[in-house]
Amino acid sequence: MSSQEAHKTRLIATFKHLERTGAGSFPAPLSLSSALEKIIPVQKGRGNQSYSFNVPPATAGLFCTAAIEMWFKSLNSFLVSASLVEISPVWSSVAGYYSSHYSVRALAHLLGYFHLHNRRLVARLELNSGKYICSFETKGGNDREHSAYWRFVKNSAAFAANPLFTLNISSEISDVSHRDRANYADHLGSTPQIRVLSIDVIRTRIEKISQIEITEPPIPHRDKFPDLDAVHILAYHRIAIFREYLDEVLGPSHRYWGVQRDPPWARALVDYQRTPIAHLVAPN
Repeated sequence: MSSQEAHKTRLIATFKHLERTGAGSFPAPLSLSSALEKIIPVQKGRGNQSYSFNVPPATAGLFCTAAIEMWFKSLNSFLVSASLVEISPVWSSVAGYYSSHYSVRALAHLLGYFHLHNRRLVARLELNSGKYICSFETKGGNDREHSAYWRFVKNSAAFAANPLFTLNISSEISDVSHRDRANYADHLGSTPQIRVLSIDVIRTRIEKISQIEITEPPIPHRDKFPDLDAVHILAYHRIAIFREYLDEVLGPSHRYWGVQRDPPWARALVDYQRTPIAHLVAPN
């Protein structure tokens, strides 16, 4: 069985467990990190350490609910970003970046990865012979969240070939460098006057983004800040890809995912339709 097939088998099995929970229910805050920290022995000394433990289906399910909750955070950030285009290009850019980051992190959780910051460990969940195995390894010095989660996704068989996902390393052309320009650079320009945008204006902005035809992913350039079209195109496509991926693995009518895939607070603004990248579309 390939790694991608094994991953899908684990997702199907784990979501089957979630079917027995309330369709609209979510665990309490910090449920996954707390559950993982309880099974790790106290670290002694320094240096690389690794552990491996069997975990119950309920703990495995927390990886999936954490992924969905993170996807909600991505979607919410995207809506906030779209509403700030004319009010604050700086905050629109930052919120748009975090929308992308949350989508990537959500996919990493689906792939079985979780950063335990307090313990300086990376957790990896797998299904082996019907048992859930969670391994923990000391994270490297460069394993910061905004590079590690992106690397987990980019290195996976499911998303390695998709140019919409990058390693997100600091360079002139990268998501994180464009975000850094918004956060840390001086003399970025005047601040527009605050005004309340209507729902129709926000919806029109999102419709525009969803229909833009692209031949290559428009990774934002640090020196072209604020490149809000690029930031929003990437964020929107990554949001849609998370949804499409679970639809493919589980089906849109899955008892648990079928409720989560269309949150009512975004329903009037987002339909998740997107224009495919031209060179990735198979010829007729």
